[in-house]
Amino acid sequence: MPRYAFFGNPSYGGYVLAELIRHGVDVAAVFHASESRLHRVRKLYRRYATTPKKRRELRARLREKFETFRDEPHPVPAFGVDPKGIAVAHGLRTFDGAQVHAPETPATLRALGVDVILVASFGEFLPQRLLEAPRLAAINMHASYLPRLRGGFPEFAAVLTGESEAGITFHLMEERFDAGNVLLQRKLALAPDETTRSLKERLAQLGCSAIPELLARVAAGDLTGTPQDPARVTYCRLPAGFDRIDGSFSVARIRRLVNACYDVEEIGRPRVQIAGHEICVLSCGPDGLPHRAADGVIHFDLVRYRHRLYAGAALAELRASLGL
Repeated sequence: MPRYAFFGNPSYGGYVLAELIRHGVDVAAVFHASESRLHRVRKLYRRYATTPKKRRELRARLREKFETFRDEPHPVPAFGVDPKGIAVAHGLRTFDGAQVHAPETPATLRALGVDVILVASFGEFLPQRLLEAPRLAAINMHASYLPRLRGGFPEFAAVLTGESEAGITFHLMEERFDAGNVLLQRKLALAPDETTRSLKERLAQLGCSAIPELLARVAAGDLTGTPQDPARVTYCRLPAGFDRIDGSFSVARIRRLVNACYDVEEIGRPRVQIAGHEICVLSCGPDGLPHRAADGVIHFDLVRYRHRLYAGAALAELRASLGL
């Protein structure tokens, strides 16, 4: 039986690890989200400290984050299951995610007899020396139907851009992100009012349903896969100011933006000017705070204004205070 090292964060990670355990997989090691505050600070520094513009962006993002959540919690529970808790409950050996960068980690995996690395929503870059450590392969589960939507937030991008389909892909890992040969895929149609949160839930189920086939392919040594078509590659991208709603936005575009940001405010916070006041929009509905779009009227049934959440009867209070 092949031995696995699993790498995952509290998103899809816990779901996939639980499925591996349910199928009796020999999991030799579980790498979870780093608990080191210093490591997280270093990651932010490497990402944003390269230019003055990026440093200003970092300061603005941190200031907005702390101001936005000063008085009110995030209104949507976080998606996912922490793989560390599952690993500990089943007596599996755990490693802090920061250890993927340690020079001795590849040797540790070889000493554990790891045949396959399996990754599901892991927030660390795996260096080439680590990808070469397992005897058979390093495999990633990506939450899109590759080669469409390579990158770090494919579910968000699928909802935002109005994709008709989404999916999951198990592919071989290489130095380029999400570019390796495809081993297997599953896809589904997006619902008319799909949110990022609802799509993540459905994709988690879809990915877990594909685990038996993946395990069978690994056991059979069927790990060549199919190259991705470079002509069909798309990426997750966010243009500057994408989450500021203006008068040119259609009802459909506003709805996609709000639904995409539902549960992931750190990616985007849809903001709109109503009666001269900036409102952060968290959800659309049949009733609520009205806004005239380019082609009609849309209603916001959950909003944030001046550090307070408004929904239901409280929206009438907000409308009165705004003079609507």
